[in-house]
Amino acid sequence: MDKENRVLAEKVLKQMFIGSFFEGIKFNQCKEITCLHFIHHDDTHDPVYILLNIESEFIVKEDNYKSPSNIDSEEMRLIQLFSIKTKKVVDITLGDDSPHLHIIFESGEVIYVNGYHEKYESWQAGDQTWKWLVVATPGNEISIWAPDSYLEIL
Repeated sequence: MDKENRVLAEKVLKQMFIGSFFEGIKFNQCKEITCLHFIHHDDTHDPVYILLNIESEFIVKEDNYKSPSNIDSEEMRLIQLFSIKTKKVVDITLGDDSPHLHIIFESGEVIYVNGYHEKYESWQAGDQTWKWLVVATPGNEISIWAPDSYLEIL
């Protein structure tokens, strides 16, 4: 993953997620995709509503310093997600070499999403209009879209 893209992606992800609250899960027909919803209660924040589509393995960890030993069953992941419902995001980071996603909550829990797949996108995070979008693309790459007005101030 290109270092400049990593830095830019983290800035865009921080703008999207920090201060938001985990609201829930959207279930759809494709079992391979988990869609998580986050919201800012301050409706002047841009973006207010964030979607995280996960197409790879993920786990909820107790803290950011423990590496995941294994990815639990779907049932266990759902229980873990329900345990962090309505908790506030305080930070978000990417892995150094792969776009592994770490969403860190005020309570200390972390959603860890695998960011590597050889052929497919691992996850996508963005608003409902996809004006804001960060995508973990195949082969340890990352793609970023954000409003020009935001990118100009960086």
